[in-house]
Amino acid sequence: MQLEGAVNVRDLGGQRTADGRLTARGRVFRGDALSRLTSVDMATVGSIGLRTVVDFRLPGEVLVNGEDRLPPGAIGVSLPVPGAEVGAFSDLIASGDHGRQQAELGQGRAAELMVRVHRGFVATGRQRDGFGIELRMMADTGRGLPLLFHCTSGKNRTGWMTAIVLTTLGVPHQSVVEDYLLSNQVYQARYFKLGNDLPRPA
Repeated sequence: MQLEGAVNVRDLGGQRTADGRLTARGRVFRGDALSRLTSVDMATVGSIGLRTVVDFRLPGEVLVNGEDRLPPGAIGVSLPVPGAEVGAFSDLIASGDHGRQQAELGQGRAAELMVRVHRGFVATGRQRDGFGIELRMMADTGRGLPLLFHCTSGKNRTGWMTAIVLTTLGVPHQSVVEDYLLSNQVYQARYFKLGNDLPRPA
């Protein structure tokens, strides 16, 4: 779905399952935060008949980035998933301190951090509860569908939820991984700009 104020919104439909069927289109969507949707975006989102928007963001993220803009008829559900180090990582990048960035992220430590971050989203029962509640909402005879779930950038917590949904529906693991990695393509240009904006050592 092409939107101006959100860049990582897409339909989970059209995925081929192991038994040859396709996941239904227009029922479940994944995305990034909807706080910056334009008027044109609101019309686009409204055209799919969205009924439920599940927000995995923590209160601090909502405070910084704003509440979701919801089309008429859609109900917002807050299911914050705590425990990850995303905030600390963002602060480190924004600090502009190249020495600190190198010390904390260099020599493979960035990859180790990302592994900890992703494991951190499902480390405790409280964290897993948010994903479980939403899965039950989707399975509840479809009354809340179409449904869109999101975190801030639509990659990490949203990626976990997408993997759970697609795996539950019988989509092969390789296809689940490929869908997860699509977010890298979406954000590639932004990462490139971020890399250029980071200070270089003297």
